[in-house]
Parts: sequence; structure tokens; C-alpha cells
Amino acid sequence: MTEQNVSQKPIIKPAITLKGNLNVENIEVGEHLAEIQYYQVVKVNPKTIKVVSDKGVESNIDKDLVLDMYSASQYQIEKYITRTEVNNILANIGQQIFTINFNKQVKQDDIKNKLLTAIKDEEGNPLTYEQIEKNLKIISKELNKGEERTLIGYLLEINNEMGRSSAIDLEIERGQNRLRQIDHRTINYLIFKNTKYLVK
Repeated sequence: MTEQNVSQKPIIKPAITLKGNLNVENIEVGEHLAEIQYYQVVKVNPKTIKVVSDKGVESNIDKDLVLDMYSASQYQIEKYITRTEVNNILANIGQQIFTINFNKQVKQDDIKNKLLTAIKDEEGNPLTYEQIEKNLKIISKELNKGEERTLIGYLLEINNEMGRSSAIDLEIERGQNRLRQIDHRTINYLIFKNTKYLVK
């Protein structure tokens, strides 16, 4: 690189803002702004809906404006799809809100506890051979299936190689750890943009 090229290299100054992501004092007419916001409904009034944002700010929204929004739980269409198809939808979901139901990863303690319930009653007394055999038949189908979980939130990161996604659980209070893992291999259904996708 020549000395002349060095001198012509533009100087990039770090942006300094008063608060947040932009300088409110520098906003001009015609400028475009964007934000993604998540709301929880607090109260439904005749003409407005009272909501609290994910940042904890309460406001009233006109019902006509709500018509352009999507609900995490409402749907008008049900579709049966394959696991590959639901993974493709997740990969392109962006930061849109959704509800997803899946089974958590099975833990060794869960297997141990299920086996213990098969051989002992609630008070810890041993069961008969017939009772144990009956219980083992019931839980054998569940041993490889983790606890069912429903999450309402939005994606942060997707990792198809690992078969998992990182998501923010909006039902957990802000300020706590809301990061949760979604196991793609055990998805039962997904509600997204007015459609409930049921995995065959």
C-alpha cells in the first residue's frame, strides 16, 4: 500500500449516541426506522387492547392496528408436515413470534425415576412381579421420550448440524435466564403465522 493510498483511506469514527441505537436529535423527515416488538395482552377493551411490551412498557393499541399482527397461539389452518419440513420453516422463521411444542432431552435421572416408579409404590414399598411387569410395559414407550414442553418466543440462533435452536422464552420474566434449547428431533407442533403445523 502506497503512502498516497494510506492518506486517502477514510477515517471511520465510532458512532456516539445519547441513548439506545440512534441519536434522536439527528432524526430527519423521510428517514426510515425499524423495530421488532413483542407484546403480551393485559386487557381487552371495546376499541383498544392494553398490552405490555417485552421491555415492560404498557400501552394501548387500536384494534384496527392489531389486525396486522400475528398471535403466537391463534391459528386458522392446521397442516400435517414432515420433520424435515418443520425444520425448514424454523430455519426461515427469523425473529417472528411462535409457539412450539417438543420433548426435552431425556436425562439419566429421568430414566432412573421412571424405573423406580415401575418397581415401587408411592410409599417406596416393592410391587408384585405382575405389577412391575405391567408398569414396565407402560413406561418402556416413554423411556426414550423426554418431558413435553411448550415454548412461546422467538429464535436467536439455529444449528441444523446439532439439530437444535436457541430461543428466547417470552413466558419467563425479563431479567431471568430466558434462553432455551429446542430439540428439532422431537418437535410435535409449531404455531406460526396463523398456521398450526403438526409433525407426522
